Amino acid sequence: MFIVLGVLLRIALAQNCPVPWGYCYDQYHEGVIFLWANQRLPPSDVCWQCYHPPIFYLAGAFFFWLGRLRHGAAAVDSNIYIAYNYLCLLSITSAALTTYYTYKMLRLYRLSTKYWVLGLALTLITPCLFISSWGIEADIVLTAIMTIFLYQISKYYFIRGHVSIKQLITLGLVCGLAMATKYNGLLALICACIIVLIRSIRTHHVQIIFRDGIIILMCAFSLGSWKYIDNIKKYNDPFFANGTASQGFTIGTKYYWERYSFCSFPLEKLAHEMGPSATPGKLTKLDIYRSVPLTLHAMTWSDMGFFSVGGRHGSPGDMYPRRPIPVWLPMTVIVLGLFPPVLAFLGMCVTILRVQVFPLIILAVITITSYIHWFLSQSDWALKTKYILFLWPVFLIFALFGLRFLEVKHFKLSHFLFTAIMWLLVIICHWYMLVFSLAQVDTPTG
Repeated sequence: MFIVLGVLLRIALAQNCPVPWGYCYDQYHEGVIFLWANQRLPPSDVCWQCYHPPIFYLAGAFFFWLGRLRHGAAAVDSNIYIAYNYLCLLSITSAALTTYYTYKMLRLYRLSTKYWVLGLALTLITPCLFISSWGIEADIVLTAIMTIFLYQISKYYFIRGHVSIKQLITLGLVCGLAMATKYNGLLALICACIIVLIRSIRTHHVQIIFRDGIIILMCAFSLGSWKYIDNIKKYNDPFFANGTASQGFTIGTKYYWERYSFCSFPLEKLAHEMGPSATPGKLTKLDIYRSVPLTLHAMTWSDMGFFSVGGRHGSPGDMYPRRPIPVWLPMTVIVLGLFPPVLAFLGMCVTILRVQVFPLIILAVITITSYIHWFLSQSDWALKTKYILFLWPVFLIFALFGLRFLEVKHFKLSHFLFTAIMWLLVIICHWYMLVFSLAQVDTPTG
């Protein structure tokens, strides 16, 4: 039932999108167009987002070709916007893969039916993943690949005996796909190397480091190293980037501590900035954006007004005009969304010493550490939940572990209340995403 609802709501989301490139405008389509027109991968400096590794452009070219095939070359050449809708299909495919492998993770960690059903229902409708299902961007593609990686590395870690060459090659290729999608995809390879080391210590077989590690590294670099080598040759920098993003990939860069707050959580101000009397201007210019916990939380459980309050993007023309969504609805989701982190913290505390959760802990630690460096190094547009959305399975598993702990320890009232709140969150999220998807929008002015 939840799968059917998820599909139907995403159809509504796509049908009522005010722009052809979906709920993201980071100009990723320019790299795909360059690839199609020139029959070669785009150089890093030829367009705004072309510095990213090539997987998005290669995969996007296939969906762009579907647009030409469906509407004819002449139709696409005269109105290239038609093909953008087909590029959005790459995101919806990525969201489907993310959901499927999140489900496989829940089963891998032996969560009972009532828990994995709850986890699957929440994954299908979580606003950040839901809205990202229809847009032209590489972050959702990386989310899918990293979710597959987390499943593969967890399976590898659970094996007590000999690991087959096929499994190692698969793991290495997934690492290669991740690093060939975005620079932060390198976290998969770092995580894999740490897990190989830990597994060799656990099993007292030092040769695992050489056999497993070398195979994984060879497969990963054979698939994913091209862009980094090309950047070194052309720019003397493996992480060449445009704009403030270049600061995030620089070691020893200046940190903008004064721009961010780690302790504030101004919910009341957030409600005002998502309402009809919201302050005009870009999201990054608002005071609430400087609150790290509020921004990351609000972007998980809502659009934070980005696609529903006109002018939040800051681009020429109002691409995403105001949607008449009652403020209480997203704010209810945001408030209810405070309970899963409580459960996740509880779940992490009671399982952190269990070796089974080491892959989850390691990926979370290296991701959060690198992400803090990333956004503190930049003065603009660095706080976005979608950059670390691939941690969703980690977060969800720990939340369900916390819920299960309450049941096992016979905290019946607490277990009942938290379970009811989680299901209420699922229901309200469906309501919110239905209103978001169907809300009428004005015709964009640009």
